[in-house]
Amino acid sequence: MMTEKKEIDKLLEDIAAIKSVLDKNRILLQRVLIPRHFIPVALLFGMGVIFFCVLYYCLIRHYGDFNLVPTVFRYLSYGAIAATMVTMSLLKQHIVRKLGRSFDPSLTLGQILKAFFSYKIIHIYLPTTILIVFLSSYMAHKGFPHLIVPTAAIGLGLLYNFIGTVFDNGSYLFLGYWTLGTGLVPLLAPGISPLLAVGVIFGAGYLIFAGIAFFSNRYRTED
Repeated sequence: MMTEKKEIDKLLEDIAAIKSVLDKNRILLQRVLIPRHFIPVALLFGMGVIFFCVLYYCLIRHYGDFNLVPTVFRYLSYGAIAATMVTMSLLKQHIVRKLGRSFDPSLTLGQILKAFFSYKIIHIYLPTTILIVFLSSYMAHKGFPHLIVPTAAIGLGLLYNFIGTVFDNGSYLFLGYWTLGTGLVPLLAPGISPLLAVGVIFGAGYLIFAGIAFFSNRYRTED
């Protein structure tokens, strides 16, 4: 009888420990995923997308076709895109690391990412990412490249909706519905320029996301 009681007590302790870890991870993720922290990243991404869309539009308009654009210009633009992505990635890592350490000074970036991927998000993040990559590759292979943008937009929209719902955050919900809604437009109107679609879906979407995050934080601070 005493042995059974000890086993039950041990089981209850284990359950309590697991619940404590999950609660800690949830609080950590709620703090890390606050939109206002990612305003610089959203601005950089949004402005970068719009800039490169306008750049490619001007180049295509001038030369008549993207393949006719001088190789040096194309490689320079690729390098600029890569540099922008690296800068954005480093900035995001810095923000996440800083937020994690404000929660627990002993936390490393790896531990924060582990908390992120060990929570419920992984169960939609991974399948959605795989689905986007697979469908995009399949459509490109089958000769339907115009469907890549709406596919990525709809997939990301579902992901942002999930994050916004789980963590009760309106900014992510807006971004989710924005990418879902605008991502459907190229499907309904295939004649729309892919550059215009990318600029509106991702460029404008992230800029509006940054604006919502900024003003919602401002009003909250004033209150």
